[in-house]
Amino acid sequence: MANNFKSKEVTYTTSGTQSLLTCSVTSIIVSSITFQVEDGDTASASDLLFSKDGGTTRSIKKIKTLSGGSAVEFLDRSFVMNDNDQLQLSVTSLSGTAVATIHYLEKTASAASGNLGDLDNVSAATPSDNYVLAWDAATSQWAPQSIESSDITGASTTADLPQQSTGSEPFNRYMKGFNALDQLTNAAAETAAEALYGSPASIKFVAENTDLSTIKPMKVTFQDIIQAIIEVGANDLAADPSNDYDINTFTGSGGVGDLNGDGVVSVADLLEFLITFGQAWGSSSSNLFNPSTIEFTDSDAHQIGTNITTITFSSGDVTVVDAGTQTITVDNTNDLVEITSLNSTLDLTLVPSKEITFSSYANSAAYVSTTQANQTIVLWAYIRLYDSSSVQLGTTAQIFLGNKTFAQAQAGQVWETFNPVTVINSTILSGTGHTSGWNNSNVDKYDIRLAAQTNGGGATIQLDNVRVKMTSGQYTPEI
Repeated sequence: MANNFKSKEVTYTTSGTQSLLTCSVTSIIVSSITFQVEDGDTASASDLLFSKDGGTTRSIKKIKTLSGGSAVEFLDRSFVMNDNDQLQLSVTSLSGTAVATIHYLEKTASAASGNLGDLDNVSAATPSDNYVLAWDAATSQWAPQSIESSDITGASTTADLPQQSTGSEPFNRYMKGFNALDQLTNAAAETAAEALYGSPASIKFVAENTDLSTIKPMKVTFQDIIQAIIEVGANDLAADPSNDYDINTFTGSGGVGDLNGDGVVSVADLLEFLITFGQAWGSSSSNLFNPSTIEFTDSDAHQIGTNITTITFSSGDVTVVDAGTQTITVDNTNDLVEITSLNSTLDLTLVPSKEITFSSYANSAAYVSTTQANQTIVLWAYIRLYDSSSVQLGTTAQIFLGNKTFAQAQAGQVWETFNPVTVINSTILSGTGHTSGWNNSNVDKYDIRLAAQTNGGGATIQLDNVRVKMTSGQYTPEI
């Protein structure tokens, strides 16, 4: 820190308040503040005021009745100010002229005696050997940056850069002579297979597109290359007017190219893409189908009786956890959930071995208020099939989900769980009477409603944790 001893005078010719000192540096130590009225002049009062960091102004010391020629010291010990603090002096009923004098020590950051990091526009990050200060526009600060220690004097093209063979990011080996690939070779690798072995995200290449001058050479990983192969092929399919492919078909939680939905793009996804390329997405040789998951939580409390009654729900009672490769519509006006083909390419009829499983989870399927002892509550599901014009196909399939008998008439009883119920095409075929069930080519969507009834008397049911999941093949419900 640099120290500067300073003094300052402020002259008063009329009553009023003036600023004595504003701290705009690291800190200030004020040693003396005197106030003197000229000979023959008077002032009835003076008030020393202080404001901390631009906050409320408060009185530090007041002095009454000053006569001509007298000088008064406001401070009996040193006073410390920090950045943005302010001192003011208010003078009342001044007749003539008065002068306030302030003596202080100013402390500022100094490159000669302190750290560069003390400066407001210099990063406090710790540098390593051979680092230099470089301007970082994102933070508006000078920050430590590494530089290549080799001499680059006289380099006019990338070919003139010195060879670099060490470090985790051998920048010069990447940049040196893009049109001469032998200069990019890493001699430490015995074979190409050794260089490519390992996690695709850890294997890096340099790509240069000489046809597109606006695209700069960039570093890409093996994972990027796999993703690009799938994405380019998928975009070609999506652009073909003869089909209805969508890029979402080839997108999983790991982004475009995550076909198996494991959260990463890898060789397994590339093999899946090559196997399924040019085939129907839902054929038996394809695994591009993604399941749909819907959950009913905290539904409306619904009055039921001996007749089967549809359970109502509000807009926030049903959550589409994952739409999968379908379109899921939650219709709380009609108390139903609709599963629809995304488009003609993603047709539900093409999904092999379709199943819809109803299950409970989190140890509470529903809350029930019974009105009589030994009252039994039965839970049902209705499934209807529709074509693309929303015309129902066949009749309504009624699916028994489970029942529970409550020994006492009591409010707020927990129906813990019911055994998972899996609906397959044979169930739909017998329940709806529609030719080929939901495998019929005219089927475009399914309409699902939940319902309940009692074996006698009235009751109230409120769904809490009921899951509906459409899958392809065998499904094990999550409990």
